[in-house]
Amino acid sequence: METAIRDSADRLAKKEQGCLVYLHQLQESSRMAKFSTSSYDIRQLRTFTTVVEFGGMSAAAIKLGTSLSSVSRDITALETRLGIALCSRGRSGFSLTPHGADVHGAALQLLEAMKIFEQTVDHSRSSAGGTLTLGSIDSVITNPEAGIVRALSQIHRILPDIQVNVSMHPVSVIDVKVRNSELDMGITAQPEGLPALVYENAFKENQRLYIARYSPHVQLAKAVGEALSAGREPPAGSRIPYIARSYRADAFSELERVMPFQVVARGSSLESILASVLAGLGCAVLPAHILSKAGGEQLMEIPTPFTPMDVQFHFAYRRDSLKLRAIRTMVACFHEAALKR
Repeated sequence: METAIRDSADRLAKKEQGCLVYLHQLQESSRMAKFSTSSYDIRQLRTFTTVVEFGGMSAAAIKLGTSLSSVSRDITALETRLGIALCSRGRSGFSLTPHGADVHGAALQLLEAMKIFEQTVDHSRSSAGGTLTLGSIDSVITNPEAGIVRALSQIHRILPDIQVNVSMHPVSVIDVKVRNSELDMGITAQPEGLPALVYENAFKENQRLYIARYSPHVQLAKAVGEALSAGREPPAGSRIPYIARSYRADAFSELERVMPFQVVARGSSLESILASVLAGLGCAVLPAHILSKAGGEQLMEIPTPFTPMDVQFHFAYRRDSLKLRAIRTMVACFHEAALKR
């Protein structure tokens, strides 16, 4: 009897051991499956590398053109997915953990390898055609000084098999999209000086301070502008309602520092800023060519010591792009179009 009980116990122990081994194998298989990279992981890794590059989630959200909560969700989801803490964030600021530094280095290598793969495929396709993606801000298309229509027409004649796709973006994300190969080329007035990019002068856009003729603030704006232009102090306590950019615009920093502006609204696009001006909310710096779009009789220029001003726009493209021939042809077409204005 004791022998039978002992044999039964041994068989039970072996079965239990076998179950444990099987469960361990399942756990190992599950653990390995967690690290199979998906397209969703790639997006989260792009977010993570941007957060590291710009030193925090708030700056990364601006550069990515998304919300702070979206960036935070991506980082949290990536940490959950990997099972490790990547960074610390809070009152003490943003910093990488040792694991985060390892993942960041690996992510940069992965994204670079993907970029090289995509560019190689695009380069192979370009022999039979292919696409060239051009990103810009909204005001450039209607600016005759930019010569975009003439340049696009010319590149179509020179490279008829290349399809040029033009898209509009907030100025704060153009450099990053070019750096990430989401755009082949960008046109921007706020170059970020990213090391991976080449910047070339494109054209200048004439900017002036405008207010709606029927705005209740028009007399105040004129009085302040004329006083400053003549070297006099404006009336005490004068504050001109002003519609500012919701993004950084270094070209206007001196004007905004000296003029007695009171920011009453902000706009992320030329259309939204123009709408606020036409609604009578206040004045704003706008490109001179906007008069033909808004109707010159609706807007009045306010004289200032700083305007009119010419804002320099730049071409931006990756220095290692495999589409350099098409990009340089496009740049040459823009320069030639500028000479024919």
